[in-house]
Amino acid sequence: MKTERLLPLLVGILLLAQAILALLSWFLSATSMEGSVRTLISAEGVRWFCATLTHVVGSPLLGCLVLLAMAWGTVSRSRLVAPQTHTARRRLALRMAAVVLLVCLALIAMLAFVPHAMLLSATGHLWPSPFSRALVPLFCLCTIAVAAVYGRASRAFLSFADVVRSWAAGVASASPLLVLYVFAVVFYASLRFVFQ
Repeated sequence: MKTERLLPLLVGILLLAQAILALLSWFLSATSMEGSVRTLISAEGVRWFCATLTHVVGSPLLGCLVLLAMAWGTVSRSRLVAPQTHTARRRLALRMAAVVLLVCLALIAMLAFVPHAMLLSATGHLWPSPFSRALVPLFCLCTIAVAAVYGRASRAFLSFADVVRSWAAGVASASPLLVLYVFAVVFYASLRFVFQ
């Protein structure tokens, strides 16, 4: 099933589930004696929904999705993973990308794996630490750097503007996922509000 048909169906299901949850929470709160269920159809529920909507949508998961989309856009537009003939230019581009990858890995190692590294926790551990919270952003930034260097060396990118356009193209290609994310995360937050 194509994305153009699947996305409206999934969003419609999530909107219907949200409406059912609102009615169900009202019914359960009316029949519940101990008040363990809060209703979305109340002053408290409406205040919660309006006050936390942007906070719920703007979670770290959204940042990770956007960074992953930008990284994918750079990789796909640079033609790093596209099957190509092994020309001299491609071999040079692969070598340059490998050097950038090694530099990225060396920087990450210095920031996280040496004693008293900056990305370790206050107790010196990797988990939980700033390093563990930055795994996805670090992966994305390294991927963007490697793909951008490869794309520039292979002439898939002729300028920095082409690299920036690849980021926008990646986000555009992930836009159906981002729309679905908004409705899914709002529904999940509503479930937690009702049954907390």
